[in-house]
Amino acid sequence: MSEGQTGGNYSELIKIAKGLADSEVVFRGTFVNSTPWWGGNYDGNVLELEGEQNPSYAYVTMPEAKSITGKTVWFMRTVRGDDFLKEMGISDDERSRQRSKVSVIVRGQPVRVDLDSGKADGKDVLYLKKKDLKTLDEAVESKGGKVYKLCTENEMKEIEEFLSVFCIPRVFLRVGDTLSKAYKSSGGFDSRYPKFLEVIPKLPVKPNTVSFEVEVRAERGSESLAMEFTKGLLFTMYYLGVGNGANRGFGRFKLIKVDKAREGITTDPRKVLESFTPFKRDDSFPSYKGKLELVRMKGGVEKVLNCVGEATTKVKWKTQPRSCGKDLDTWVLGLPRKGKDSIKGCNSVDTKEAKQIAGDMFNEFATVKGNQVNVESGYSFFIGKREVSRRQSYVVLSVNEEGGEHVVYALKFIPDKPDTEVVTKGFFVGLHGHQSANNCKIEVKDVLSKVNAVVLNKLIDDAIDRVKDYLVKCRSQGGSSQGRGTGRGQGSGGYHRGPYHYREGRRGR
Repeated sequence: MSEGQTGGNYSELIKIAKGLADSEVVFRGTFVNSTPWWGGNYDGNVLELEGEQNPSYAYVTMPEAKSITGKTVWFMRTVRGDDFLKEMGISDDERSRQRSKVSVIVRGQPVRVDLDSGKADGKDVLYLKKKDLKTLDEAVESKGGKVYKLCTENEMKEIEEFLSVFCIPRVFLRVGDTLSKAYKSSGGFDSRYPKFLEVIPKLPVKPNTVSFEVEVRAERGSESLAMEFTKGLLFTMYYLGVGNGANRGFGRFKLIKVDKAREGITTDPRKVLESFTPFKRDDSFPSYKGKLELVRMKGGVEKVLNCVGEATTKVKWKTQPRSCGKDLDTWVLGLPRKGKDSIKGCNSVDTKEAKQIAGDMFNEFATVKGNQVNVESGYSFFIGKREVSRRQSYVVLSVNEEGGEHVVYALKFIPDKPDTEVVTKGFFVGLHGHQSANNCKIEVKDVLSKVNAVVLNKLIDDAIDRVKDYLVKCRSQGGSSQGRGTGRGQGSGGYHRGPYHYREGRRGR
């Protein structure tokens, strides 16, 4: 056989192999983020800095195939049940586990960003740039080092873009402490500079800056299974999102190019939404119960995300109308986070009712030593004696582009049997009193003992109604119903943008 014949045969084999590989593809398309992307590497940062000391460039992390697959698998469990996963070869039992019949591949070129200008290939990517750090420092200095005041009293236009995302409650909660630590010790801008560099990679990146190709492949004979999975993937990217803050509107991706889609796969967002109807699982795993349109808003997506963030905080619920925190069941939204609270100088501490309600769990979240009271305020949930560190929201709030405006949807994922069968105890904990108070009181509410399927659905519907009411009010007042704010009290000076304030050092709940 001549050398020419050998080369020709090899090329033909490559062509055949490529054709076989392409025959396994049921979908291939390119996505771009329609809301800020807030993914993270192993350090939880959105950016990978290039160099350790005073870097000039960074790379934006992209969603990974395993993250997209994992979120899609979770969604498919809520709309098709566990039998669908078994068909795919996915099982909780390692002995029966096999290679999945469907695979997801993500391809993309990492975005290299100039940290000084915040640009990549001429496009704005970052909300905070190195060139603005001096201005940011001067702004915080003018507020006496109180970072949270930037969200209520800023006069410097140079950092407005940064504040548009930084003051969104979920972002402030995660990033605010990092910036605040720069002002814990004496020193000037140069000494604080390293802390500023820690803030930049923790922030989300702007919409329309992160794009990548997603490919879904199927083993021979599993094409229909892969097509159904692809619909779930498209639903996930459009409406559930990936990365940090996805339950509150971050990390949504729109399809901008379709290279291949098997007949029967719809890529229109509204038709994708219609592909899935409420599902009944008859167990304590969440099942999809449909979506509701809450509000339509014009303007920047950051304004909408800020309204969404504020609408889900107990601090805002307390003012609409003003009411006691224990009577507001925000726990069905998977929040709020717990906070440390303490009072020193109580002449007496009333714990009688709290101990009657909490029983032997009281000491898990409260201590009284002399005239000082310390509690872990907010919600505490337990499985037996083990505390549950985080509770998944029954409601996903999605922010999507439609017709030149943003639509906020509420998507409900509710177990048919309350997961109180799994999570055995849950309490709301509050502390009343103040420095040198005559009387202090620890307040406890058992939030799970009387919860059944009917009660749970009512609590969720009530929560969605409260969120909707706030969003409508927020829209009418230009993006925040009471001015820009984080919606949370902070350890560096408790803050609440409402008719009353939390005292110094107390977290809003």
